[in-house]
Amino acid sequence: MERNNFVQLTGNLGADYQVIDLKNGRKMYRIALAVSSAYYDGEGIPVKKTNWFNCLLFVKDIDIILPSLKKGARVQINGEININQYSDKDNVSRFSTEIKVYKIIVL
Repeated sequence: MERNNFVQLTGNLGADYQVIDLKNGRKMYRIALAVSSAYYDGEGIPVKKTNWFNCLLFVKDIDIILPSLKKGARVQINGEININQYSDKDNVSRFSTEIKVYKIIVL
């Protein structure tokens, strides 16, 4: 089946992975991925930009690579984008974007 919601990103981890204990006894893992790009502005001055992505790992055999998922590690992820809507403490509607990761490669 073809996936229409697909994203592939390469970047560096901003922190060690976080463990989330689920109610069913399973564990889920979260990483913060920094993806940098560079370009020249209209005056020829180099500009570096970094985008941050919150990622939830749904990867088979994750225990094999967990020791490598430390701050600064360079990784490539494949997954899909999820946009979640919630209300903050002032009842204002907010959105958050997460990447649901199905494949991760430590580079």
